[in-house]
Amino acid sequence: MKLHALIIGLGLTLAAGAPCAASSAVPSGAGPAAVDDGEQSQENTLYESARQAIDEEQWRRAVDGFDRVVALKGLKADLALYWKAYAQNRANQRADALDTLASLKKTYPKSRTLDEARALEMDIRSAGGQAVAPAGIQDEDLKLYALQALGQQDPAQAVPLLEKTLRGAGSNKLRERALFVLAQMSDPRARKLLSDTAKDDAHPEVQSKAIQYLGVHGGGENRALLAEVYQSSTNVSVKKRVLQAWMVAGEKDRIMTAATGEKDPELRASAIQQLGVMGAHDELARLYAQETVKEVKGKILQAMFIGGRADRLIELARSEPDPDLRRKAIRNLGLMGKEKTGTALVEIYGADRDPAVKRAVIEGLFLQSHADALVAMVRKETDPELKRSIVEKLSLMQGSKVAMDYLMELLK
Repeated sequence: MKLHALIIGLGLTLAAGAPCAASSAVPSGAGPAAVDDGEQSQENTLYESARQAIDEEQWRRAVDGFDRVVALKGLKADLALYWKAYAQNRANQRADALDTLASLKKTYPKSRTLDEARALEMDIRSAGGQAVAPAGIQDEDLKLYALQALGQQDPAQAVPLLEKTLRGAGSNKLRERALFVLAQMSDPRARKLLSDTAKDDAHPEVQSKAIQYLGVHGGGENRALLAEVYQSSTNVSVKKRVLQAWMVAGEKDRIMTAATGEKDPELRASAIQQLGVMGAHDELARLYAQETVKEVKGKILQAMFIGGRADRLIELARSEPDPDLRRKAIRNLGLMGKEKTGTALVEIYGADRDPAVKRAVIEGLFLQSHADALVAMVRKETDPELKRSIVEKLSLMQGSKVAMDYLMELLK
C-alpha cells in the first residue's frame, strides 16, 4: 500500500479527493495580510478548477491550474503547492514533485499542510526506491508511515523497529498503528511478531488489537494465526476476542466448532452470538435441534433474533414444547417489527391456549405499537384477565389514535 493512501486508512486530516482541514484557514506565513475580494474570488475559482482536474485525474491540467493559484500568492497558495506536488507525483514527475514540496516548506514554513507534505514526500521517495529512516522522525504518525515504507523495502530492518515500538513506552495509538503495519506484511518475521503479540497476555490492550487486526486483514495466514492463539490460550477473554475476529474474517466453520464443542459455557454462548451476527441461519437451526440444555437453547433463540431469522423464530414460537422458550421466541418476534412478525403473533395468540403465551404475544404486539391488532384481539377476548392486560397496554400507547379511540369507546 502506498504511504499517501495510508493517510486515509489511518485517519489523518487529508484525503486525496477532498480539501484538507487547512483549506478554510489562513496558514501562518502564507499570503498577504489582506486580500481584495475580487482577487479572492479569482483565486477560489482557479483553485476549485484545479481541484476538479485532480478528481478527474487530469494531472497536467491540475499542475497548470495550481501554478496559476500559486502565482496569485493568496490565501490558498500553500494548499496549491501541496496539490501541485500531488499531481506531479501522480504524473510520474517525482523529481518535480519533490522540488515543489521543498518550495512549500521554504516559502510557507508554518503552513498547516506541512505534515501532509512530509507524508507525501516519504511516499514519493519510497516509490522511487530511496530509503527512509524512521528512527530519526519524531512525529508519531509520520514515523509509522516511514515504517510502512521501510516494511515494503526492507522487512528485515522494519520488523525490529516495529517490535521496539510495540514494546516501548510510546502511546497506545503508536503501538496500534505498528500492529496495523505488521498485519499487512507477509514477511515471516512480521508474522511471527504479530503471532507472539496476539498470544501475549501480559499486554492485554496490545494483544486485543493484534487479534482484531488478524481478523480484519483476513487471509489464510492470519486465520491460521488466530487458530493458534485460540488453541494455545487458557484466557476466556482472549478466546472470545478470537471468536469475534473469526466473525469478522468469515470463519463460520471454526465458530460452529466452538459453539458445539466448547466446554466453557461462556465461550459457547459467545460463539453462538457470533453466528447470529454472521447470519448463519442454517447452522443455528442445526444447533437448536441438537441442543439439550435449555439455557443454551435460549442463547440460540437470541442469536436467531440478532441474525433477523423471523421465519425460524415463528416456527419455534408455535411448536417449541418448552413454554419458557416459546415465550422467549415470542418476545424476540415482538422486537422484530410488526411488518415482519405482527400477523404471525396474532395467529399465535388465536391458536394458543396457554395464558402465559398469550400474555407474551400481547407484550410483543405492544412493543411493536401494533394497536390495530390489540384492539381487534380485545374485542374478541372473553378472558377478563387477558382483556384487562390488553387494555392496560393500549392505555400506554398515548400516541396511537386507534388505541385512544377504543379507550374512549370504553368510557362511553
